[in-house]
Amino acid sequence: MSSRHTSVHDYITRLEHQNNALLRWVSHERWTVEQTTMSLLLIQTVLCMDRSSGARSSELLTWSETTVRPLVRRLLQYAPMSSRAAFWRNLAASVLQQATNTVRAGSPRWQTPWFHEVIDIPAPSLKLLSPEGTPDRPIETRAKALAAFLSAQHWTVYEILCVSTMVQSMMMDQADPEATSDVTDPLLDVTDILTEHPSQLGCFLMTLLSMAGEAWVEKPHQQPLIWEENTEQATYQPFSTHYLNPLQLPEAPATLPYAAQWNKTIAQILDAIHQHNTHDALNHLPRVLAISHSWPATTPYHALTQALAIFTTLLEDNTPFPQTQWTQLEGTLLAVDPPAPLDALTNIVLHLIAVLRDQDRLIDTLPVLRTWLYTMERIHGRTHPDTLLALHELAESLTDLYQVDDAYALTHDLLERRRETYGPTHEDTLRTTNNLGSQATHLGRFDEAERLLLTVLAHTESRADLLALRAAARDNLASVYAGQEQWERAIAHYEQLLDETAHLTGPAARIRIPCLSNLGNAYMSLNQFDHAAPFLEQAYALTRAPEIVGTLDGILVAIHWAITLQTLSRHTEATPILEAVVPLAQRVLGPTHPESLHAQLYLAANYESRNQTAEAERRLQEILTIADRDPDRLKPILRLTLHFIINLYNYHGRDHEAAPFHRKLEELS
Repeated sequence: MSSRHTSVHDYITRLEHQNNALLRWVSHERWTVEQTTMSLLLIQTVLCMDRSSGARSSELLTWSETTVRPLVRRLLQYAPMSSRAAFWRNLAASVLQQATNTVRAGSPRWQTPWFHEVIDIPAPSLKLLSPEGTPDRPIETRAKALAAFLSAQHWTVYEILCVSTMVQSMMMDQADPEATSDVTDPLLDVTDILTEHPSQLGCFLMTLLSMAGEAWVEKPHQQPLIWEENTEQATYQPFSTHYLNPLQLPEAPATLPYAAQWNKTIAQILDAIHQHNTHDALNHLPRVLAISHSWPATTPYHALTQALAIFTTLLEDNTPFPQTQWTQLEGTLLAVDPPAPLDALTNIVLHLIAVLRDQDRLIDTLPVLRTWLYTMERIHGRTHPDTLLALHELAESLTDLYQVDDAYALTHDLLERRRETYGPTHEDTLRTTNNLGSQATHLGRFDEAERLLLTVLAHTESRADLLALRAAARDNLASVYAGQEQWERAIAHYEQLLDETAHLTGPAARIRIPCLSNLGNAYMSLNQFDHAAPFLEQAYALTRAPEIVGTLDGILVAIHWAITLQTLSRHTEATPILEAVVPLAQRVLGPTHPESLHAQLYLAANYESRNQTAEAERRLQEILTIADRDPDRLKPILRLTLHFIINLYNYHGRDHEAAPFHRKLEELS
């Protein structure tokens, strides 16, 4: 027991005060349930593992697999949130027993604390626990802030462990208001993890952390930390709402030579992928590729093997898109007989698209989607569900990449096909109508956009199951009026939408993101910056979830919030946002995308505001060089950049250098 406490009663009383203090602090900081839970779990893990770095990793991994994962998986199979909360209370009680030396007879205990009395999270430990190997992801940043707060309170390590586990159980109770507090279940017995080696508790916590990281994208906000896990299959969640079936390939018939070996090896590859063991999967691929090469070109199995090989290769982050192999696959698909079944191609392509989008490589989806669409049309015809899905996904990617002319043509075609297949009021038809209205707005076809979007609103008025679609249509309709600078009509629709969705919480509230952002931008256009800031800040907070940060919505909202901060002279707050979003936009959208340039433009302005004139000028010149190559498409960016660089030169008394840019700006006018 800590020397600062003379009795168990005093110790528990102090813990109660600390628990309340921590809850008040995280509430004041406006942390979400999952941010708090993940940060506390991260700190617990580092505390337990920091001194165990000398232990052989193989022993820790073996212990994790034989003791931790079975226990956790039993827990995950038990559905009620109350049971999960009870698990954390039991763990907190166990740590408390060890901290106060009041453990029951025969149970192992920690006699003395052996780690830091003042919290210091080492960078190597953070890097170890970060899924991407970088110590400064948002959750680690949050953990550092929380660690600094806890350190300032001068709590002992055991107090931190006890209080944070108590907070976790309380927050999980809050996430499920109907949960009962007196749940007991044999699955929650934590005796198995109580050993005399604190590193094993650290390994247990690290296992929970890794599992929470795996499900962060799957069910954010709903079940913060522990969730139901399907142990039978692992799937990727695509950016679209299309359900993603488990990755699979059909068995090759016995009439083909070496079919049995091919089928067996394919099963091994799929199992390795399921186990997230990309290395083993890649090792098996040459064998199945060699076997399939010997089969007739008219069978689908060689093409499917090639597609699986490309998908498996791209599971490795930072792997360049294999354009040569994809071109070879296109040729193979052309040789396949039209009657041949290619349902598995759709399955593989959807997984491939999901992985590329998850890796923020939207631009790499285009060749995949074009090949998929052409193949589906050739095999199945123009109105087959897989053909329509491929057409929809290609139009969506083109829209996100601001290739709106091409996206509009494809969406118009898709709308005609869906009307023909499903009728004018089917949900899929209405979604396509909404998308076409949005694209028409971007192209300045306001009358057409208004007509399309009013149609969607009329057909969704009494459909509670289509609230998200109705919200998107109203947001797009408001954008039609904003595009014509009819600000009062636009703001009225944005505010009506916020009222209609005010009851939404958790992930469902994310349909409010475009509305919050657009309403803020409307006020920005009216120079009402103070009115704009709260809406843009709310939108920015909602887009910080990892699955949204790298999307177009996440990038746009971050840029607009940073611009607002700049306008309000909050340059220091804007700097880290812009420095993070510029490389992200360049990677996701490409360096010549208007929003990538837009972000870099305001980063240059940020540098200038902090007297880093040389860096600001370098970036502005770089933007001008890119915009000059495509002046028609990038005219707004070109004009805005010229204004920025002229102002920079004039401010520093370099009027003669500004003169040619003045002339260029006049030519654009």
